[in-house]
Parts: sequence; structure tokens; C-alpha cells
Amino acid sequence: MIINMKETPKDTSPEMTGLVSFTSKRYAKIIALFAICITICILYITLLSRTDSLNRRIHAIPFRRWSTWLSGDLSLGREIIENIALFVPFGYLISAFFSASDRKIRAILTLFLGIMLSLGIEVYQYYSGRGIAEADDVLNNTGGAFFGFVIYQFFCAVLGNLKNAKKILYFFFPTLFLIASLCGCVILHDRVSITNLHTDEFWFSIDEIKGDTFSGRCYVYDHATPDYQLFLVNGFEKQKVQLTRSGENFFAKYVQNNHKLEIKVSFNGHPMMSTGVYLNGGKTEYIRDEVLLPAAPKPDAVLKAFSEKYDCYIFQKGNELIWLVSADTPLNTECICHIYTNEPELLPEKRKINGFDNIGFRLSADYEMSGKYRLCVLSLPKTYPITSVTVGLNPGGKVVWCSSFRP
Repeated sequence: MIINMKETPKDTSPEMTGLVSFTSKRYAKIIALFAICITICILYITLLSRTDSLNRRIHAIPFRRWSTWLSGDLSLGREIIENIALFVPFGYLISAFFSASDRKIRAILTLFLGIMLSLGIEVYQYYSGRGIAEADDVLNNTGGAFFGFVIYQFFCAVLGNLKNAKKILYFFFPTLFLIASLCGCVILHDRVSITNLHTDEFWFSIDEIKGDTFSGRCYVYDHATPDYQLFLVNGFEKQKVQLTRSGENFFAKYVQNNHKLEIKVSFNGHPMMSTGVYLNGGKTEYIRDEVLLPAAPKPDAVLKAFSEKYDCYIFQKGNELIWLVSADTPLNTECICHIYTNEPELLPEKRKINGFDNIGFRLSADYEMSGKYRLCVLSLPKTYPITSVTVGLNPGGKVVWCSSFRP
């Protein structure tokens, strides 16, 4: 069979004549509805599933991730492929909507609308902090839209003038694309992501607690610290503290009670964020819930993260992170330990592309036992300032638990 890529099932009643023509009324509304649904899925995956942050990050060098991937860092391959695949349904539907137009005009419209949608997403990601604005994302998304155009052209040529060609092109394939996009949204919603929450955006620490006052430091890393207010939260109760600021330092006065109080900060123009610090009876703690702890592996070690479900505890003493992982945890489980910094240029060369260091390990029978736990001690790097640490467990290709804290 000879495939002519120029052959397209022609509609007998185009909506417009001239340079740009739409498909027939019968299918135009259906395709437009599919396109709207697909666009909503794209916006959910790229924007709506994320939260605002204080950091505005941009990578303007094109093919930066491609060059790193092709040089041997295979971890970026999946992300690149996902960014391309994300826009394939969009490109297909745009091509279908303008099916009565000339093939070159259809290709130009698909590329133009793909670029505009992707560029709009990246601009919003930059100003809202909901991700990193990257030139590579625009290139990958646009490539995906063009690939959708190619798929449409291919099936137009293959199906030719078959009786049900239009139903297949304008209903069957769009339905498959929509189902795939919805599945992507569901998977993303259920996925436990490796996130460092807000701990890589600003520093917060308590230096002293005295009676009904406490003092410490709070500042944003990559730009001038905006005005902010501190709140003490216990369930649905919220207490606004009396705050005095002096540069990075603050002094706060609050009404004491017998509950553990979470300290939250609200920077001007942003919603309240957890600082990851708690006041409890005149002491500073870093864990939200009350937990029955195993014996501390070292005297004065402070619990920084834990999972009761997976029976895993991470303590810190000085420059050491001490892991206690249940002996029931499957061997070869990836114990995630990502180290973030506000000076990524000081990271090891192979880590600079990710923006964080990775000192995680695989659980093995070689680690010594401490009661019913396997014990592993990691030393925090000293070659760059550490803003936050993200820890978690990945027993079989899926992250099942994740938490983050400041060292």
C-alpha cells in the first residue's frame, strides 16, 4: 500500500473558505470539546497540581536537558519523553479542527498554538513559582504538538476514504487521547512526589524560647525577604504572634497553652506555609505528630523525619543523619536523601543539572542492626551550604513516603 501523506478526508461543508478553514459543523463541536478537556488536563498536570512558591527559577539555555541526557544521565529521559507526550493529543486535535485547511497552514497553526500554550505555561510557572521555566519544556511541548500533527496526517492517509474514517479520526482517537490524559492526571494525583515542600525556599530557625517569647531567624534565599507574619496553629485554632523584625532576625511574643503549636509563616502576597518547626512546652520540635520513638541511636540525636507506617526514623546529630529502617523493609529499597542548597553552582558537576545533591543508598543486609532496625549513618556534605534535606523510601520503583526538613 502506498501512503500519500497529503491525502486527507475532506469535509463537504467547511465552516470557512480561504486560507484557514475549519472542519464541518458536525465534528467541529466534538473536536473543540475534546480539545478543551485535553487543555484542562495539560494545565492540571503543569500548573493546577502544584502550589505557589517563593522561588522564581528559569533555565533559558535550549537543549540543556537533552545534552545532559545524551551524555549519559538517563534519569532525564523519562521527563523529556513525558513533556513531548503531554502535547501530542493537543497537536492532533488542533490538526483535526483545522482539517479543511491546507496541510502547511494546518502545520503552522498547530506549531503556533502549541508554542503559545507551552510558553504561557512556562511564564506562569515562573511568576507563580509553580515549577521551573525552561526553554527545553517549550521545545519538547512544541515537538509533541507537531508529532500530534504528524499522527493525524498519517492516519488520514492510511484511512483514506473509508466509510468510518471520520468517526475514527474525530471521535475514536480523541477519546483514546482523553482517556490517556485523564489517567495521567489520576496517576499524578496519587503519586507520592519527592518534594522538599517549602524548606528550600526560605530559612527558619528558633534560637531561643523564653517564657511567652521566642526568637530566631527567617529569610528568603534568592531575593530580598518580603514582609511576613508568623502564626501558631493547632488544628483549626490560629494565633497571630506579636512580631518584631530586625534584618534576618525576629522576636515574637505569643499566648502560651498546653498544646503543640505549629509555626507557620505568611509572606506578603503568599498563603501561609509551614516552617516545619513546632513549639511544645518550651521546647523546639520538628515532627507534627506525637510518636513513640525507638531508642535514639546516639545521645542528643534529634528526630527530624519519620514514617510510622513504614517504621522508618531519621535522626540528626551534628553533621550526621542517622537512619533507622525496619528490618522488615525489603532489601534493595532505595532510601532517598536529596540535599538542597541555595548555591547550586557548588554542587558536584553531575548534580548541577538537577539542582540538588543525592547521597541516598540502597538497603542491604550489610548494614548493622540496632534492635529491630537496620542502621545507616550518612555524613552531610560540607562543600556547600545546605538549605534542606528530603528523605523518603522507594521500595520498588514507586516512592511510598517522603518528608523534608532543614538541617
